[in-house]
Amino acid sequence: MLPMADGQWPWATFIANAIGCLLIGLFSTWLVQTQRSSELYALLAIGFCGGFTTFSTFSREAWILYQHQQGAMAITYMITSLLMGILALVSGIWIYRLLS
Repeated sequence: MLPMADGQWPWATFIANAIGCLLIGLFSTWLVQTQRSSELYALLAIGFCGGFTTFSTFSREAWILYQHQQGAMAITYMITSLLMGILALVSGIWIYRLLS
């Protein structure tokens, strides 16, 4: 986990989680379209992407922002992380469908 400066946006976690959501969108669409096994989904989406992304670090960083009187930034971080995750997931689905 990278140290976080007081009051600064946690970019590393934000970007890692967005990339992980994009990959889950790609992997899950590929697995459904090609009728792959659920074990492969567990390996790629849950195993690889789950290890790549980190909900616990996201939660800790939001809490640190709140503790340092950055409540508005903490709420903004939580909302934008959720929205970015959904957007990245849908983008992964869209990219796979576009390329296949």
